[in-house]
Amino acid sequence: MQQKWLSKLMGFDYEITYRSEKSNQAADALSRKGEEDELLLRDQMGSLSALSVVICNWVKDLQTSWVQDSNIQQLIAELIQNPASHPHFLWQHQMLYYKTRLVVGNSPQLKATLIKEHHATPTGGHSGGERTYRRIKQGFYWKGLKSDVLKFVAECDICQRNKGYLLWLLLDTMLRDRDAILKLLKEHLVQSQHRMKQQADKHRSERVFTVGDWVYLKLQPFKQVSLALRKNAKLAPKYFGPFQILQKLGTVAYKLDLPSSSKLHSVFHVSLLKPKLGQGTVVQPSLLPTSPDGQLQLEPIAILDRKLIKKHDRPFIMVLVQWSNSIPEDATWESWYSLQQRFPHFKP
Repeated sequence: MQQKWLSKLMGFDYEITYRSEKSNQAADALSRKGEEDELLLRDQMGSLSALSVVICNWVKDLQTSWVQDSNIQQLIAELIQNPASHPHFLWQHQMLYYKTRLVVGNSPQLKATLIKEHHATPTGGHSGGERTYRRIKQGFYWKGLKSDVLKFVAECDICQRNKGYLLWLLLDTMLRDRDAILKLLKEHLVQSQHRMKQQADKHRSERVFTVGDWVYLKLQPFKQVSLALRKNAKLAPKYFGPFQILQKLGTVAYKLDLPSSSKLHSVFHVSLLKPKLGQGTVVQPSLLPTSPDGQLQLEPIAILDRKLIKKHDRPFIMVLVQWSNSIPEDATWESWYSLQQRFPHFKP
């Protein structure tokens, strides 16, 4: 604090005096002296007559740096003749300022001392170059200040020997924090998985089959149409079969004896199987022709309706087509041109 305000107070004439408790109305509790303490101190030391003052040896070095710098000597002389000759510079009470900061002359030793005081002392704490520069910049000025500070900090022996360790220590702390966060996230993830499993297990049942058992197979009736033909796919049953189990693969997969015309893979998860109850077994009937991708081959059999639409500023004819092996309610709207291209033999 003394270093910070010393350059500010040097431009003023002042005296430090002590005021007693009653006369010092604006003093705080720390500056007040009790009468009993003062009497006790007088008995021990005779009287209170000591006064501490700040003695700055570098002020003389600062003034000496001006004498050794011819440019500053010329600057001071011009300021004495005309204070407005150099903006931002001020010569006051035998001190040279630049924007309220003390000007340092061409003295490498003094510059190094000032940088060291702001960097290598306990108050400096061997902080980085930018921070040290901002701290010196508050009270002092010379040309090339920033470059001198950065060079001094880069060449600091203590910083070179310890900065790497401090960086490693910082990285190690960050890694430890990251590992702790990941560990906490994993614990919460395991708890969430456990809760989800408990809820899912409430709707599950244990299913174990042996080779030779008959089971029903659960399929999606809108896609899997190679096992059985249904006029209305929306009303198709959820399960097909029954089919006989040929092989057990692992603990949750079974291979079924599907019809030879089926396009499906014959291995299914146990959740898609349901046991066949009862003694009678009805074998799955033969399948109707299907396309190479396993879909039922459909043919248009009638045009139920027509309409004219506008698409890309051009008229298009749309027809409501009833397909083979389906009911009128399953008819779909198709482009008349595309229908003729796909089924050239269709004559409604």
